[in-house]
Amino acid sequence: MNGSNLKARIRWEGRRDYTNFHENYKQSIADLGNLFNPKGLQASQIFEGYNASTEQIKGLINDAVQTNTRLRALGSGWSFSRVPVTNGKLLNTWNLTLAPRVRPEMVSPDYAGKPADLFFCQCGLKILHINRILQQEKRSLKASGASNGQTIVGALSTGTHGSAIDGGAVQDSVVGLHLIVGPSKHVWLERKSYPVASQEFVNRIGATLKRDDTLFNSALVSFGSFGFVHGVMLETEKIYLLERFAYRKPYDDNMKKAIDALDFSGLQLPHGRQRPYHFSLIANPHNMDWIYMTVMYKQAFDPNHVPPSKSGSGLGASDDLAAFMGRVIKTAPSLSPTIMTAFYNRKYTGTESRPSFSRGTLGETFDATTSRGKLSSTAMGVSLTDALPALELILKVHRDQGPKFAGAIGIRFVNSTQALLGFTQFPSTCIIELDGLVAKSTDTFYDRVWNALEQEKIKYTLHWGKINRNLNEQRLRKMYGNNVDRWLKSRETLLDAPTRQAFTNAFLEDAGLAR
Repeated sequence: MNGSNLKARIRWEGRRDYTNFHENYKQSIADLGNLFNPKGLQASQIFEGYNASTEQIKGLINDAVQTNTRLRALGSGWSFSRVPVTNGKLLNTWNLTLAPRVRPEMVSPDYAGKPADLFFCQCGLKILHINRILQQEKRSLKASGASNGQTIVGALSTGTHGSAIDGGAVQDSVVGLHLIVGPSKHVWLERKSYPVASQEFVNRIGATLKRDDTLFNSALVSFGSFGFVHGVMLETEKIYLLERFAYRKPYDDNMKKAIDALDFSGLQLPHGRQRPYHFSLIANPHNMDWIYMTVMYKQAFDPNHVPPSKSGSGLGASDDLAAFMGRVIKTAPSLSPTIMTAFYNRKYTGTESRPSFSRGTLGETFDATTSRGKLSSTAMGVSLTDALPALELILKVHRDQGPKFAGAIGIRFVNSTQALLGFTQFPSTCIIELDGLVAKSTDTFYDRVWNALEQEKIKYTLHWGKINRNLNEQRLRKMYGNNVDRWLKSRETLLDAPTRQAFTNAFLEDAGLAR
């Protein structure tokens, strides 16, 4: 490497039960290791410190291979599903937060953008902190989930959806990945059709340059199974503001037309015929007389803007459905339709004449980072052409089959992803989110919804980071077709058999992805 004497560090905590962020499951693990970069790094030593951590991670992979121990990197633990966890060793990445500036000499002469467009960071940096760093540079991420407490690698690896109806998911702004794929092998991976990094940059991190569209699109959403994602290159854009309006609207034919085709002509939106940047809905299945709508418009950045403020309840201007439902459940663990409706009416008070309004950057607008009680959540992706039939079917299951759903329904829209197993697969993807109590009745409701979609031949995918326990090889192949085989072949290309075994978990085995 570079002859540096810098040493990365690790602190082991021993065997334990790991509980995820939203407290909906526990996983027994053999050990939890907290990773740290070398102490006291100077600005001129950032790459040396980064490379020292690479060497440590390679050693940990070697130990796992030699002892036949399963290994996984741990982000913020934001996932509701067991996709990211293992019964072996978890490596906590929270302290791996280096973000070296991308200099012009680090950028390929064939890159379509400018060096200022690129942001490189280590795997443990949270989206919250990326937003803060970029805002100082008058830059912005292209996409964010509704929350930003996830690490960047955790968010992209599970296919976290974005927020713009004409934009992609989080992983779709990623243009380079540093993958440690074995005890002695690590690669800088990017698309052949979209070169980004120069050989000088690749040399600085001591990796092997690999440009391949299929490999890259496979690795983007691979939920920790393509080795250790140590670094990420993001493509950013100039900073902007989001002007947000949120208020109740009748669930009528005009609203159904908007859901069915993103046709807003009958909704009389705040900016008239201007197409919104963001359109999302929250529905109370216990009362569908009206639905709560949020629209946002992209505006030029104003350094004197007043950022959105938190309400007295602790909820922010654009808290996601999970944040709201978590607070409801924490306050009223025995959730009933009456209680649900009362909370819903109290939270969502904006009207067309007096909408809830705010202006802020992407990071200021989507800033939910706190957990508010045990919560269950699943999210399905369907084609825009199936959005309204799918929603109506879910409401019918709630109305006609068994116990009522103790929760709420969120609806949002994003463009398709290039990631082979990204769940936002459809040209225009409608994401339908069901958040509710951690309870057997919720599990039963999810099962009935999935079964009903299949019976009605409505094609759907499932968010990797949310409840998806019905996934098996047959369902997975129905969702992703030949992309499954291309993904499996890519994994075999990048990782040898012993390393693949180290980065395999029970979920991969159940889904037929452990080959």
